[in-house]
Amino acid sequence: MKYLFYVLATAGFAYSVHFEFNQSYVTASLIAALIHVVIWTCASWLAFRGHRGTALGMLWGAACTGPAVFFNSHCTTILEKLQLQWLDAAGFAPITEETLKFIGVLLICTYFIKPQRTRDFVYVGIAVGMGFALVEDCTFIAHLTLKDLDSDLMGATTGVLIRFIGCTFAHSLFTGIAAYGLARGRALAGWVGGVTVHFFANLFPSLDATFPDSLWLPIAALVVRGAIWIASLWFIVRQVRRSRRERGSSRRVSSKSSARESLLSVAK
Repeated sequence: MKYLFYVLATAGFAYSVHFEFNQSYVTASLIAALIHVVIWTCASWLAFRGHRGTALGMLWGAACTGPAVFFNSHCTTILEKLQLQWLDAAGFAPITEETLKFIGVLLICTYFIKPQRTRDFVYVGIAVGMGFALVEDCTFIAHLTLKDLDSDLMGATTGVLIRFIGCTFAHSLFTGIAAYGLARGRALAGWVGGVTVHFFANLFPSLDATFPDSLWLPIAALVVRGAIWIASLWFIVRQVRRSRRERGSSRRVSSKSSARESLLSVAK
């Protein structure tokens, strides 16, 4: 099954690269996207170092973006036939994207690492979400730069700020919830939880775009984004603190045991 992971990841990554190369990047958006990816990749490495499976997780997340666009485009047609186009991205993205990401978490945790704690699963989920978000952000920055008719630099800067305000950690939260359910032996419940949070994160921005004259939808969208920010930071920081706490306790135990052994050897 390891070969299956590599085959799927290679195919997805090739499709994602092909999709990105077909985007209409200009110099400003390309530089902004590269800087954005480098900064968040370095931050992710600092947060994930020492945790098994996170590098594979980020690779899988990045590889999911192209297939997600493919499935999302077909789901858009289905929503139009069902007269549900007003849902926009909230109607299909949570299901397609969380399913693709969760498959990676399942494969990595089953065939590449031997998770011993809940956080081992969760870190893989967070890494998959971060890899997905980084590539998705690049596409958004490219599109927004072209829409800004006044300045490419201003468009690229606006794109970076909007994605940051929209919470780069959001996908890590969605997939981390699914991974937590997998760790607890409730894979389906975890996946449903990730899809549900993703749905509500997309719902109000989608409705705001569909009904631009509404006054309360922008406020609701901001409130939801604020809640996603708080939940994402709490979720990630909690995992990091727990990991450091467990490492510190294990080091103290090992140092005490080594000191005890040295005393026993001296006594002999």
